[in-house]
Amino acid sequence: MAPLALVLAVLAFAGLWAHALWRELPRGASQKAVVALYLAWLGLCAWRQHATARR
Repeated sequence: MAPLALVLAVLAFAGLWAHALWRELPRGASQKAVVALYLAWLGLCAWRQHATARR
């Protein structure tokens, strides 16, 4: 689970930088993709923390 969370975090961070530096990206699609990556990462972290707390 930890490698998946790390991959999602790196992709989200890289997506945010790409969105900030590459002005020709389609704004709506790139913004939604970055937000989806961050939500997936946060959801995975929350699920993992919840699963760990139940043990």
